[in-house]
Amino acid sequence: DTWVFFAVVPPSVCVLVCASPPLLSCHCAAASSASSRLSMQRWPIGLLLDAVATLAGTGGKQLLRHAALTGKHRYYALGLILTAVIDPIFDVAAYTYAAQSIIAAAAGLV
Repeated sequence: DTWVFFAVVPPSVCVLVCASPPLLSCHCAAASSASSRLSMQRWPIGLLLDAVATLAGTGGKQLLRHAALTGKHRYYALGLILTAVIDPIFDVAAYTYAAQSIIAAAAGLV
């Protein structure tokens, strides 16, 4: 019999492969350590994308306010596109490159 266990061994996930029930002959096979190292190196890209999303959302809200105060209705479309389209697209893209703990902590700091 071969038993397989998953264990979290920082900085990656380790797959413990153990032969027979005494569990004395276990070895650790790194599970996707290359991909976890690559994702750990790409978090600045996610942080940059989140900064762009925050700036687009803030700029869009400012354009909507400017359109309401001045009566220049052409700024409504641009403000809505920045707030409702560009901001969410860059925000979702940021979560593909960085962990939620990094993105959520930095959201709105720009």
